[in-house]
Formats: sequence, structure tokens, C-alpha cells
Amino acid sequence: MISGAVNTQREAVVSVSLLDANDAEQTVEAVLDTGFTGELTLAAKLIDDLELEFYGSRTAVLGDGNEVLMDTYHGRVIWHGRQRRILVLESEGGPLVGMELLEGSDISLRVEPQGFVLIEEIERR
Repeated sequence: MISGAVNTQREAVVSVSLLDANDAEQTVEAVLDTGFTGELTLAAKLIDDLELEFYGSRTAVLGDGNEVLMDTYHGRVIWHGRQRRILVLESEGGPLVGMELLEGSDISLRVEPQGFVLIEEIERR
């Protein structure tokens, strides 16, 4: 289970464990963004600190409908207790967790300041 809290801006925030090129773990606080269909966004400095491998650039459609070209990187996270390879988009806002990373999860929220955020893996039968 992954847990977090709702902040005073009503954002659902969780801790995400990232692995750098030397397998050292670094934890960041990331906002759940159900409007983001990708996996994770990180700022350029953090991407550099983690020494992520450049993958390429792709066009992304922002919430306002504008299209932008974004650099992408191979990354690794610890998600539901297991290492998982993901695609990280470079974005200068705070880290965002998108729907692709959340796929296969149940999410529970108590939407009030300091309310709980719980992400549980869906049991596959």
C-alpha cells in the first residue's frame, strides 16, 4: 500500500521512491493527477540528479489543449513493493503521478486538509 495525505490546496500527495543509476533510492512527494495519462513527471534537476537515460521527445497535449514537445527518460520506481520501469516526462512543475502509473490500483481519498490518500494494488485472480 502507498499512502499520503491531502494538502491544504486539496491535492492528493504521496511519496514515490525513485532509483538512480546506481540503484540508490530517493523519495519525492508527488501529486496524483488524474488528468495526466502518462506515468510520472519530474523536473530537469531531479532527472539529472538521478542520471536518468534520455529516451527521446514526444508531443504532449496539456490540459488547456496546447501541444508541447517534452523530453522523456527511462526511470525506475518502487511501486507496490516492486521495482518498475517507467517513462518519465520532464516538466518544471512539481512531480506528478499519472494514470498509467496508477493503473491496476484502487485509490481512496478523504478530501480535506490532512485527509488520507491510499493507493492499493488490485488483486488479480
